[in-house]
Amino acid sequence: MEINKDSILMIALKLTLICFISVLLLGFVNLITVKKIEENKIKKEKDAMSFLVPEAKNYSQKKYFKTIDEKLKESIYYYEAYDNSSKVTAYIVSNISNGYGGKMIIMIAFDNNLKILNVKLLDNSETRGLGKKAEKEEYMNKFKNTNTNEKQLPKNKNMLDSNDSITGATITFNGIVAGISKAIELLKNEL
Repeated sequence: MEINKDSILMIALKLTLICFISVLLLGFVNLITVKKIEENKIKKEKDAMSFLVPEAKNYSQKKYFKTIDEKLKESIYYYEAYDNSSKVTAYIVSNISNGYGGKMIIMIAFDNNLKILNVKLLDNSETRGLGKKAEKEEYMNKFKNTNTNEKQLPKNKNMLDSNDSITGATITFNGIVAGISKAIELLKNEL
């Protein structure tokens, strides 16, 4: 069987053209959607802050922690939450941690003494039925009002009541604890 060089060249040109058009279309779709994706991210974060510190009247984002690695400055940052008299009543840290399914974005609210007021798991790829339970308020209640002299942050499941422990989601739990612990360390250094 004889191979025709002209037909091979024509096939290569057609494939190149298809790839070029595909790249242009993907770039165009990205231009259209990137703004909407960013708007949704901002809205999701604002909703989370309202959930974490509902009594706050205003929030001010601090661009980044001074002690954080340059590569993470866009991903790990904090807000100050203010009351009616513009007094800082809480700090909200947005942090990244690793769970079973990969990266998790966690937001943690602290009072001025670094007591944990509330925790919310935002973006994650945890397993449905196990790690996904961490998205629920009931799951995160185990961390509320901890990080005090009276009640330590539970660093492992042995520190929890049997009601609070979820079998099979240890990696998710450990990832959340690591994210909270890192947020505490960063805030201590910042304040």
